[in-house]
Amino acid sequence: MNILLLGGCIAIDSEFRRDAQLDSGPELSDGQIRKMLELRVDISNSEPRSKMGNPSTYEVFGNVYNVFSDNKGYREIGLASWYGKKFHGRKTSNGETFDMYALSAAHRSLVLPAFVRVQNMENGKSTVVRVNDRGPFHEDRLIDLSVAAAIQLGFYEKGLARVKVEIVESQLEKIYALEVGEFNEQRTAREFMENMRGLISAGAVLLSKDVLVNSKYVVRIGPVQEGDELDRLEALVKLMDVPNYRLVPIDFRNDLNKVE
Repeated sequence: MNILLLGGCIAIDSEFRRDAQLDSGPELSDGQIRKMLELRVDISNSEPRSKMGNPSTYEVFGNVYNVFSDNKGYREIGLASWYGKKFHGRKTSNGETFDMYALSAAHRSLVLPAFVRVQNMENGKSTVVRVNDRGPFHEDRLIDLSVAAAIQLGFYEKGLARVKVEIVESQLEKIYALEVGEFNEQRTAREFMENMRGLISAGAVLLSKDVLVNSKYVVRIGPVQEGDELDRLEALVKLMDVPNYRLVPIDFRNDLNKVE
């Protein structure tokens, strides 16, 4: 986390160790939390290997770490933590700027940048993040996440969570939303949306104005990547006996016309 890799060496901030111990997160309003829950990374475009941050080996605090030759097939279970205010605005290992309000992560060995799906095994929540940094340099931890990612995975206040991390193999992986209600009035739609938020543990429940279908207000759960989380949400919707729900593909290059 925020250790700048230069070729085969590492430039370490002299206050890195102290900052890591004193790191903290921001106080967040309900509005900020809602916006972070709605964030998604754009995985539609493939990215080249970063020129910085990918030495074959590097050393931190006397420990030597190896960087993978490629990320294909990566999947691992371990402990996730998050990092925030002390590193916000600093350079990441591949030379970008760390933004604790974006969906990003630090990993010791993945080729940078990388997209990984992280699932909180304690509550089933999952999200996709972009890995652009190195860390965490604690033997018992697998991945360091931004504050926004920790919010989406539901462990921001707890601080740590057992997670499954797997590489997103295809940059064109299918992404969906569950449309669970259409309403003529915005007030009625908002009430239904808030009710769904209380009943379903999901990354986001969104209200949008669909101008293509009779100008209805549409309540959507998602977007959600294809896989276990989508299956879980669809099973919950079926159990709730939601009439006429629809599973629709999402293209992040198009605007969802979100109202909230």
